[in-house]
Amino acid sequence: MHKILSMEDRDTSAEELVRALTQTGHQVDRHDGLDWFAEADKGGYSLILLVTKSDRANDAIASCSSIRWRFPEVPVLVLSHGSSSLDRAKMLDAGADDCLQSPFEADEGVARARSLLRRVRKATERPFRLGELVLNARTGKLTVGNRPVDLARRECEILAHLLQQCGKTVSRAELSEAVWGTPALSSNLIEVHVRRLRAKLGHAAAYIQTIRGVGYRVPNASQLETSPIPTEMSS
Repeated sequence: MHKILSMEDRDTSAEELVRALTQTGHQVDRHDGLDWFAEADKGGYSLILLVTKSDRANDAIASCSSIRWRFPEVPVLVLSHGSSSLDRAKMLDAGADDCLQSPFEADEGVARARSLLRRVRKATERPFRLGELVLNARTGKLTVGNRPVDLARRECEILAHLLQQCGKTVSRAELSEAVWGTPALSSNLIEVHVRRLRAKLGHAAAYIQTIRGVGYRVPNASQLETSPIPTEMSS
């Protein structure tokens, strides 16, 4: 059983999903905007549901950012009533792990929640190391040589996933699923985040290879020893 917090506007709800989650054995605590964070601060939640609608999209985006800052280890599933695709993209970018647009079947909502609960945020105590690059995915701390590098959360998760799949080509859909919780994120948005990440890495940006038409790859140690590091390869 997992403990789930449902953060709902006064005039929006997720009755069917809450009922379905409860029937599968989870404890769902429901609270409106007046006491969201006071309740979340009590801790112990494995998942946060953020229920919102189109005329409060900006509030939802701000809430996603606040939740991510205050509870970095807790996944967030947004249940959106009528928001635009651009607003949903902004919510994902602000810190939501997945976004489900109403109307939806309760079974799909339960499956999305289950997927987030299953993803233990594959952060590890043991840092990733590659050449001069050392990343602690749990804390988000990165050093290149002796230089500390500040990464945004998405940048850290992108780099961690690529390092976790070291030596393998990671498709854009796989990266989208791993970092944003959906395989259908715009390729342009992924490229923007990768470009920002590369800019921060300096000369170590060459570790992130573009496999044209497919996705990205970080070479493993043996590949680094035997061949130069191109920044772009044709598929």
